Amino acid sequence: MTVRSRIWDTCQFKAFTKQASGHDPRPTGADRFKHRMMHKFSYCIDSYGMPGCVGCGRCVEACPVNLDIRRLMEAFGGDGLE
Repeated sequence: MTVRSRIWDTCQFKAFTKQASGHDPRPTGADRFKHRMMHKFSYCIDSYGMPGCVGCGRCVEACPVNLDIRRLMEAFGGDGLE
């Protein structure tokens, strides 16, 4: 018998970056959010020459606090993605 299960996991969960030693390099929600934005809009650009966001707006639709990442990037001096 095969049992299928889904496990929801995201870098935004508190335990996601917790190391075996117990150290958590991103202990707060703000730290995790900052890392996600840096990954999408800085690290990917440095590594691949393009942002890690395709601008589909799916995250904007699903955001429980109505945060529009495109407006956020514009506010911080980025181009935003339309």
